Amino acid sequence: MPYFTQFQKSSYPLSDSVSKNLTNISHYTAIFSRLADDASFYTYYNARGDERFDTISNELYGTTDYYWTIPILNSGIINTWKNSTKSEQALKKFLDRKYPGVALIIDPVDDLVGKFEVGEIVAYDINNVYRILNKYPSLRYIHCEPVSMDEFDVLNDPEEVWVLLTGLWNEVNDNIWQDSNIWRDNTDYVIGKDTLVAAKVESVIPAAKAPAFYLDIDGNRVPWYKGVNEITFEDIEREKNEEYSRIKVIRPEFIYDIAAQFEREMA
Repeated sequence: MPYFTQFQKSSYPLSDSVSKNLTNISHYTAIFSRLADDASFYTYYNARGDERFDTISNELYGTTDYYWTIPILNSGIINTWKNSTKSEQALKKFLDRKYPGVALIIDPVDDLVGKFEVGEIVAYDINNVYRILNKYPSLRYIHCEPVSMDEFDVLNDPEEVWVLLTGLWNEVNDNIWQDSNIWRDNTDYVIGKDTLVAAKVESVIPAAKAPAFYLDIDGNRVPWYKGVNEITFEDIEREKNEEYSRIKVIRPEFIYDIAAQFEREMA
């Protein structure tokens, strides 16, 4: 029983002389709201990664026709891409899309307070130039997206940003301006193209692996230097993915009667 075939149709004027019967999607019945509060009519199903509602319907009821009962019974499923369990591959694509770019984790010996500007181009080495999307001093990182060398080419640098950088932190290499391989191997600092401030980088990681917050021993959110437990965005999304895998479903012995009642109330 396809879901929208049960909705009433109403005549909608398209112009002064033309009207058309269209499905009235505002038509409503509270039957599934009542069922969601009555444990005798539903059970739980552990969905596997990327398992579609029609596949679950077929496994439980022997037909794909009752796929629509799953999102109705589970009020948390608003968007099937965001609110359904995902396979490892699909979860990775989701993380890359939701958390684009990279996080530059700043070394504890340095500080982000008062440094860099959102939107500023920063250079880490000759192959990694970024634009700052946001900065998080209390979490010890800046969120960046890569930019092309058309926007800032460190090998064609009239402001001599890289001369400054290599002069300050790589003085031991007298020929560093000529030897790009030495830059690549020895540069530990990110420097702002406009502000010309620098911060020592501990690591560069995908943005999804950046800390969302830190917890102290009592479970309170605290700045990074007081935290004993780091919770990343990936940790949060994986926990959500695990929660999404457990969904309410109508017990197979009741599915036909409930679907028939839905059809009667929507008539």
